[in-house]
Amino acid sequence: MEAEQENQPTFTNDLLERNELSQRLERYLEVDQTFVEGSLVVSLDAPFGSGKTTFLKMWEHDLNERRENGDKTFLPIFLNAWESDFCADPLASLLCSLIEAVDGYAEKATKEKLIEAGKQLAWFGMSVGNDLVAKATGLDLVSAGEFAKGKTANTTLDFLDIHKKKIEALNELKAAIKAIVDDQNMPPILFFVDELDRCKPDFAIHFLETIKHVFDINNLTFLLAVDLGQLKNSAKSMFGNKLDFTEYYRKFSHRTHKLPVASAGQLNTLVNAFAKKYLYVSDKRNTGLYFDTHKSKQITELLDCFEVTPRQAESIFRSIGYALASKQLNEKSNADHMWGYKMFLILCCVIKEVDSAQFAKIKEEENQIENFALYLCSKMVLQRAKWWFSIYITGFKKFEFSNEGAVLYSIAKNHFHYDSEARFNDSISRFFDGWGQFSSYSVRDVINHLQNLETEIF
Repeated sequence: MEAEQENQPTFTNDLLERNELSQRLERYLEVDQTFVEGSLVVSLDAPFGSGKTTFLKMWEHDLNERRENGDKTFLPIFLNAWESDFCADPLASLLCSLIEAVDGYAEKATKEKLIEAGKQLAWFGMSVGNDLVAKATGLDLVSAGEFAKGKTANTTLDFLDIHKKKIEALNELKAAIKAIVDDQNMPPILFFVDELDRCKPDFAIHFLETIKHVFDINNLTFLLAVDLGQLKNSAKSMFGNKLDFTEYYRKFSHRTHKLPVASAGQLNTLVNAFAKKYLYVSDKRNTGLYFDTHKSKQITELLDCFEVTPRQAESIFRSIGYALASKQLNEKSNADHMWGYKMFLILCCVIKEVDSAQFAKIKEEENQIENFALYLCSKMVLQRAKWWFSIYITGFKKFEFSNEGAVLYSIAKNHFHYDSEARFNDSISRFFDGWGQFSSYSVRDVINHLQNLETEIF
């Protein structure tokens, strides 16, 4: 438990400064739940890797900490939908989470009624799975089976009776949930539902339907952290490509908020934090990369140009750290002036993470030089593309194709507006030093090194 608390993300070490966002959302939820019939459901939309889970965990910790200090705010219930995907039972996941969370708040009799109502549904086979429900609740299908024997010992039901009993059992469950929520000792409940977009399509849709039909109760609030693009694909795989997803999803979610993209300043904070974490570790790793304010700004701008998510940024720095610290590269780059080699490796790590198809093209050299110039220009402003392109072309060293000067000047003139070959040669001359004056290391070496890291341990 202590280890879990140490690893718990908090707003104290929030690199993306999202505490204010949580406060604004919290005020909105507190007010807006009074203007809807049933539960309030709000979506927080962002692509994979944007930091949704970390944000929710920080917010959950903040709510719990404030409650311990006497604040009458939401009681948070964090639920990772993907972790219960394999159980194919969203009702069980939601019920178990609720039952565990209300300990110490709801009256014992009220809680027991909820468990009994769950057993009723288990008898009718209405998706109350054994694995999750048994956890800390006493609600398991073995008990439900014994309960069913007592129910059916002297009873013969036809399918109409069964259908009627199912509806009655469902209504009893909703009434039991409402009794929990309305208990005078219960604080307002906020479900944080995470990773719904990673679930199997049928489970994701079933989860939404369960919230809508079973938990649509006043004073319950749900915040769904989702990638709506992925959830849209799930829905269309179930209902066909003609589905109007916007209208369909409106049945479940009252409003959608976008998780803000990291600003340049926040991204720079991430860069510095990841550099400290992965590039320099006392007694374990020293990459030899001179990381100053200028280098930090260059890498931040590069990540911003490629619209890298926080998760991708961390993965990129993990790759950079391993690649620069590996034995193979250290043998090549023991001289401090190998900055060109290292910066091109960083560029390749970024491209490899966000655009693996383009990474595969880089090693084709002559046939891809102009395409790579176009690619850089499509990702960043001209001056920045020009700088990275200069590192790239000087990495060919002796140039492994004919008429290299004319070819390169023609490309540079067309895309970077050089007005003479002499000016072009003068501009790129300093970049040759970045690859080592007396070394033979090149673009090909960087590509091969990164590819070898996938299959070899250094």
